[in-house]
Parts: sequence; structure tokens; C-alpha cells
Amino acid sequence: MPVDILALLLEFGLNEEAGEVYLHLLRAGRQTVSEVTESLHLTNRTANDVLRELSKKGLVKRISTNPETFLAAYPSPLIRPAIDNEATKLQHLGEARDKLLELWDAERAKAQGLPIELCPIEEGFSILYDKDDIISRRLETFEATEKRLWIASTEFWLPRWEKVLYDYFVDNDGKCKIEDLRILLPITQSNVDVVKQLSTCFNIRHAPMISDIAIVISDCKEAIYTGVKKDLDELERVELTPSLWSNNSGFIEIQSSVFQTLWERGVEARFRIQEIETGKPIEVTRVITDYKVIVQDFESLIKTAQKEIFMWIRGEALPVLAPLIPKDARQRGISVIIMAEINKDNLQAAQDIAEYTDVRHIPQIVHSTGVIIDQQAMQVLLYSFSEKGAELYNSIYTNTQSFVETQHSMMEDMWHSGIELRYREQELTEGRVVQTIQVIKKRENVYKAFYEMLDRSKNEFNVIQTRMGVKRLYNLIKDREMPKITYRLLAPIESVNIEEARLLTTYFEIRHLESETGAGIFISDDDKLLGTSYIYDTGDVDNVIYKSAFKTDISEFIFIEKELFNSFWYKATPLSVREQELPVDSKKGFIDTEKLEKTPIRR
Repeated sequence: MPVDILALLLEFGLNEEAGEVYLHLLRAGRQTVSEVTESLHLTNRTANDVLRELSKKGLVKRISTNPETFLAAYPSPLIRPAIDNEATKLQHLGEARDKLLELWDAERAKAQGLPIELCPIEEGFSILYDKDDIISRRLETFEATEKRLWIASTEFWLPRWEKVLYDYFVDNDGKCKIEDLRILLPITQSNVDVVKQLSTCFNIRHAPMISDIAIVISDCKEAIYTGVKKDLDELERVELTPSLWSNNSGFIEIQSSVFQTLWERGVEARFRIQEIETGKPIEVTRVITDYKVIVQDFESLIKTAQKEIFMWIRGEALPVLAPLIPKDARQRGISVIIMAEINKDNLQAAQDIAEYTDVRHIPQIVHSTGVIIDQQAMQVLLYSFSEKGAELYNSIYTNTQSFVETQHSMMEDMWHSGIELRYREQELTEGRVVQTIQVIKKRENVYKAFYEMLDRSKNEFNVIQTRMGVKRLYNLIKDREMPKITYRLLAPIESVNIEEARLLTTYFEIRHLESETGAGIFISDDDKLLGTSYIYDTGDVDNVIYKSAFKTDISEFIFIEKELFNSFWYKATPLSVREQELPVDSKKGFIDTEKLEKTPIRR
């Protein structure tokens, strides 16, 4: 293992001698210059030079001057510049590539004696400056469209082009002539009547973020991109930027990707129309019995997600529904949470989606499969049961907030009680006993878990707390006999909690965190961790209200939290320094902890 670490340090630009000193400090902890010299058989001068170099790079911290003592710091200062340097090289290569392709096209056009857009090969570009030319090019695109036309438009584009769209794409029966015509635009009071008319034959969605561009993509063969400086109902007064037309496959792919991303985040026209006409979002609950409609609505609802997809799935349905989950959700900032009974039959499907979702194992939910989108809308699939197994028979959709919030809260509780997929894998494939995260519901059980961890600790007890949590911690231990171990506390130290912080120094070494965490973490050396977050945070033990609380014995999780604690600890401000930074009033009643007799406080 040390050889691997050293090789990686060298890969990020550290020389071998400096790498060996840094690795030694990482393994040995705080060391004086003489200790480093003796351990690594270096001369005193060489050790001093290397430690100065590492300190300058931010990889080593000097934590004492008498004698001079050093400690290995987190390696971010080594890693980040190396990665940034490579990213800059990659950007330069990308720019060079684009320039090379641009010049290649120009040379090809010269060789054939034709304007580049008329070259008798597949790909080309043209820039259109005149408004009439832009309109003419767009009409040619409409004429050439055979199966698919995607349009992203501005607010007033649709009213101006309503008649043209009818002439080109609506038959005598009022139906769309082509298979896939989508229009994405801001639907407002100004264009809602036109939208209502066109939505009977075209697929239209509302997307407020595209108010200054127009994109037309035809059959994945050509695309035209136009910027709009001034958007008005009267075509004559509209101000356009030069338009870019192309049948270049890369350009079309980019425009299609932009459109698809906006489309998936768009709102169906019918819902936006209802919102405009009523002045408030429409809450509906409907039962769907047609199997095809159930599947279509379920898939469509998932595609509307902008922040979160929360699914609970019957075990046998997981392989069927897994393909509906968007693989690019994380890249688009969407959190995807999946709960199901993971067994040997669906383990592979769970492993596949785990690459872009968070998956946990829960006992079989016998009655339903469901999804909650952005905590705003929900669809639940209901099953009947017979000797043949579970059979889907209907579905309920709702965006009624009270219903959605209640169901989300229930599912969230179940999620916190679930088992991470990696541990369930071990249970199924290796027979390993799964370590767990246990959700704690009642305040008294949180305190019980805290005291149990405290009493079992043999060497060290580390705590991260909120401002009010410092006061609460003092109230929790002030009448207890404390084990004689090392205690460390990280928390924002302010005027509101400075007195309790001073009293806690009887047992705790305390350092100041600049930011409020909003949660408490207790890490014991008996391989247990207790975590809490608060709805109502108060120094009064009896009045605090927990948003969530859990305890865990998952070793990997505890290891990460310990590493984070240590990282914060060595960057935090000691209490003695923090006291000098606080307003004068907060220093009244100063307690000299050095003169306190550190005798245990008896019950």
C-alpha cells in the first residue's frame, strides 16, 4: 500500500524524497525535524529543506515551534493544480481541433470552387444575415421535413407562424401530417389562445428559459439557430441576430441535445394553460385503468423531473421499470432514489441502474410500485394478487400536495431504514452479515444512543455540533461522570454559546467552525456513529425537534466521517483564539480553564 501511495504522489508532481517524507508524516503523525531525520536516515539540512518545501506547497503544517513539529496535511494542494494544468491542455487541444476542422472545410470549399454551403458532400454551414433570407431558409426546412420537426421558439414566434404551421403540417381532418412535431416555448397570457388551438394537433410544452432563441431541427438532417434581440408580435419589427444553418451532424446533434434537455424539463401545455386560466396550479387526482395509458403516463411523469425521482418498486418489476430511468439524470442535476427488494433475480438490474441512481434494499412492498417527482407529483401502480402472482390493474396519479407530502415522508422513512446495494450484494453473494443504518424516531432514543456511545468509548469521542448544540451538549453531560478519554468538539463558537463552550473545556478540546452545519455528528471509537439534524434547534434539551436521526455501524461510512472530522479539525480555530475574536461583551465571566480542578461531575 505505501508503495502505491508514493507512486501516486510522484504522478502528481512530488519528487521521490519529498514523497517519502510526506508519506512518513502521514503514517507516523506529528514529528519533529530530528525524528524525521532519524527515521528516514537523512541529514538534518536535507530534512529541513524538504519540510520547508512541503510546507510551502501546503502539504505539511507546522503545528509547534518549540521544538519545531510537523504534521501531514490533506493532499488537495498537490492534486488540484495538476488536474487544472491537464484541463488547460485539454481545452487548448479542443480549440485547436475546432480551428483545424474549420480550416479543413475552407480549403475543401476552395478546391471545389464552391461556397461551403453548396459543396456536394454531406456537411456544410451557412450564416444568414438578412431577415428575409432567414425566413426563406426556414420555409425550405419545413418543406423538406418528412417525419420529425422540433421547434424551440420565443414567446411571440408561434402567433406569427400559426398559419404557416397549419399550411405545412395539418391535414384536412385537423391532424398533424408528420409523426413527431414538438414545439417548446414560453406559454403566456399573450399566446395562450394560439397554443390552445395548436395543441389539438401538435405536441406543445412550456419552457420559460428559452425566451431569446429559436431553434428548428428537421429529421436530424438540418438545423437552424437564430438569436432574437427584440421579440414582438409584429414580424416587421422583430430584430434578429445572424442565423446559423447547417446539415453538419455534430451541429445537429448539439442542437438536438439542447432541445431534448429543455423538452424533458418542460411542462405539458394543458397544465400551463390551466395555470394561466385559474391563476394557481391545478391539483388533480385521477385513476387510470388503461394499461397503455398507465405506462405512457408513468414514463412521461418521470421525464418531467427537474430535481428528484423517488421510486419504490416491487422486486419483480425492477428489471421492467429500470429502462425508464434517465441515465443522464445525475448530469442534469436530478437525484434518483430507488427502493426495491433486491434478490438474486433482479440483482443485475439493480447493479446496472446503480451507476446513475442511489439504490437500497427494502423488504417486499406487496401493494404498489410508485414514483414521486420533485415532491410535486406522484403516480402509484396498484396490483391484484392470485396464484399467478401480482398483476397490475390500475394506477393513481396526483399532484395534490398534502397527499404527495405524506407519501414522500413515509417513503423517506423507509429509505433511511433500507440497506445500501453494495451491502445487499455482499449478503446475497457472500453471505456476509450486513451492517446497518438505524433511523431513530424519538428524542429520548436519540439521547439514549448518545449516552450508550459515550459510556462505551475507550479512547476518543469526537463531536460536530451546531451553535445551539453546544449548549445542549453541556446540558447533556453536566451531571454525568465522564470517562477519562480524549474529547474533541467542533462547532461555531459565538456569543450565544461561549459560556457553555468554556465550561465544556473541562473535558473537551474545542475548535471553532466558521459555518453552521445544521446537524450533529457523534463519532465513538467503538465503531458507532450517531447523526442528527434539526427542524427546531434549541439549547433546551426538552424542546429540540429532530428532522432526522440515525446511528450506524457501517465501517466505511464511519471511516469517511472520521476523515472529514480530522480534515475540519486541523483547519479550525482553537477556542482560545476564537475568544479574542468575539465582541467584548461575550468575554464577561471568563473562566480560566487552566485553574479548574478537572474532577468528574457526579450525578
